[in-house]
Amino acid sequence: MKLKKNWKPIIDRFQAKLSAWKSKTLSFGGRLTLIQSVLGNLPTYFLSLYVAPEGVIQTLERMRNRFLWGASKEKKKIHWFSWDTVVAPKKAGGLGVGVWNNIAGIRKDLLSKEISVHSVLSKISTANGATWRSELSPNGIYSVCALRHRWDYRPPNADGNFTWIKEVPLKVNCFIWRARRGRIPVALELSKRGVILESLTCPMCNEQDEGADHVLVECRYAKQVFEGISRWCKVNTADCQTIKEVEDSVSQLGLGHNRSITLLAVYFGAFWSIWKSRNARVFNKNRIPPDKVIDMIKSATYIWVKNRGKFGRFTWATWSQCPLDF
Repeated sequence: MKLKKNWKPIIDRFQAKLSAWKSKTLSFGGRLTLIQSVLGNLPTYFLSLYVAPEGVIQTLERMRNRFLWGASKEKKKIHWFSWDTVVAPKKAGGLGVGVWNNIAGIRKDLLSKEISVHSVLSKISTANGATWRSELSPNGIYSVCALRHRWDYRPPNADGNFTWIKEVPLKVNCFIWRARRGRIPVALELSKRGVILESLTCPMCNEQDEGADHVLVECRYAKQVFEGISRWCKVNTADCQTIKEVEDSVSQLGLGHNRSITLLAVYFGAFWSIWKSRNARVFNKNRIPPDKVIDMIKSATYIWVKNRGKFGRFTWATWSQCPLDF
């Protein structure tokens, strides 16, 4: 099994799974779930029996990478984040996809993570004879869990921690995670990646270039939406100029954990609805009035929190008055 050609049945099986699940029929969150659960576990049995050549690991990772971003061998798509960011744990600012490792080259891989083999497991002579000790655990006992935690460690993200909310659909969480870093297909970001556009101006206000923070927060259209949401929630985010500032402000405004999560869910829904309205304007030439967008946010977030949350029972009448009153 040292030759890549011996792994062809595994690679073909992997490719067949990818073909069966057309990436264009799934949202970003759906593709993320698929490569984490189904595709991530597909070759596990074979990898537990045989040492995979480095070329095989790279081929499988490229296939997962292309599928996540909706690309294929025939059709290229923009990869908005490096694969290293995608596989990083969520606590480190990634998506927590995980990665397969070439066990044959573990020493080289450990060094690339600044982990010495000696710290993982070393032989120590004692009065009672030789014993093994790991510096990764406080008790000196080696565990796969301790090594995994050390392997997954990433320096603190300059963008700050992102709050993943289970009351909000995964595709919406992923969108906000990308938008905070400006990695959504707005005009400025597309132009940076070589996409030729007729104009970089925001299609919602026609006043400034379209960036992620502008179209979702600073744009006159977005501000009208947030004014209505702020009156509904009885909070104020008028001074916020970026997506991160809105998230941080809302997290501090909620009184108690449940209310903070509820308020964040509402504002995540606002970002998502504004983006959908922007897409309707760009692709269908349809301008949705801000009042209608506010109604969309109220109904969508009511369904999300009602069916996904565990904050107790509440009615539409209570929710429509203020989402923090139930």
